Amino acid sequence: VLHYDGRCWKRLDTGASGALWWVTFTPIDGALYMVGEGGLILRHDLGTRTFEQFATPPGAPTLFGIWGAAADDLWAVGGQVGNENGGGVLWH
Repeated sequence: VLHYDGRCWKRLDTGASGALWWVTFTPIDGALYMVGEGGLILRHDLGTRTFEQFATPPGAPTLFGIWGAAADDLWAVGGQVGNENGGGVLWH
């Protein structure tokens, strides 16, 4: 993940691999959430500056977005890239 601190860009190690597709713009209970390929969901705690990877099912599709009203009320959406008939996912 690349982070801009107002002066320069810094690379942050998430401990995960895979392309990310979405990052929450507004912090949710002090954290930013990121989603991407293979059902990748990351939580970045802004206070401790640490990353946590959420467990998702094997073979999970790409997640395109995540939103939530609170840390215990998150919604992630996704589906199979390039397959309009492959179905989508909505996780809560």
